[in-house]
Amino acid sequence: MILAAALTLQVALAPCTIDGVPGPLQCGTHKVWEDRDAKQGRQIDLSIIVLRAIEQARPDPFFMLQGGPGDAPSFNARFYSRAFQDIRRTRDIVLVDLRGTGKSAALTCPELAKPGADGTFDSDLLSAGAVRACRARLEKNTDLRLYTTEIVVDDLEEVRQALGYGPINIYGTSYGSRVAQVYMRRHPKSLRAVSMTCASRGLPASGCSTLGTSECMRLPRPAARMTTFMDLAPIAKCGNRGGKGRLPPLPWRLMFPKVRGRFDNAEMASWFSGGG
Repeated sequence: MILAAALTLQVALAPCTIDGVPGPLQCGTHKVWEDRDAKQGRQIDLSIIVLRAIEQARPDPFFMLQGGPGDAPSFNARFYSRAFQDIRRTRDIVLVDLRGTGKSAALTCPELAKPGADGTFDSDLLSAGAVRACRARLEKNTDLRLYTTEIVVDDLEEVRQALGYGPINIYGTSYGSRVAQVYMRRHPKSLRAVSMTCASRGLPASGCSTLGTSECMRLPRPAARMTTFMDLAPIAKCGNRGGKGRLPPLPWRLMFPKVRGRFDNAEMASWFSGGG
């Protein structure tokens, strides 16, 4: 029984190529239940791309969490390969499209790009009529209640296990930082370190909702090291004044050992390579 369960979690990855991405790559999918509790009905193939470490890989990979919600890391593989080349030297970079995005049974709304009966587009960013039409079409085959942040986090945890990784590092930007925070709450022992840019205090209403002191204090306390690179955040709100201000006193400082006003790939790679 245990062996059978383990076999069902394995992911079959195959060598693949992506234009502009050097080095060894592997691509594949992992099936998850749309209804994770019922474990029956519709299944979703989650797209997985692994940018293998250029040198001997450390055991803790680097998972990317995209913004949106709705964007997908598979669309940005070339950017991640370039932006995180220092990290990729010794760590796998794992790109998983969350359910409903990218190559994982994407829930798209082409209705939003269609003009009205008079040939003009709605002046609002999201036309209420178009949104209703999109929802009515999607819910014929999709249970839209099953696409919450908590559920996609549990999908990611299943993928981590299926790939055979121990504690991982995750990087979330914008909405991806919301996913990171929920991951910290639900699966703290599965994380080694977390980094966020344009960190969200929750589901952002518009643009980047950056963390101030009160939001920092509301973050969970996982058994993992954590660093926050808030390129758009007013750093002074998270501690002392100045561009290199520290966060509140212990124990929070243990969670946030470094804060920088500007993202630096080499510095980030150096910190992730540290002990702990």
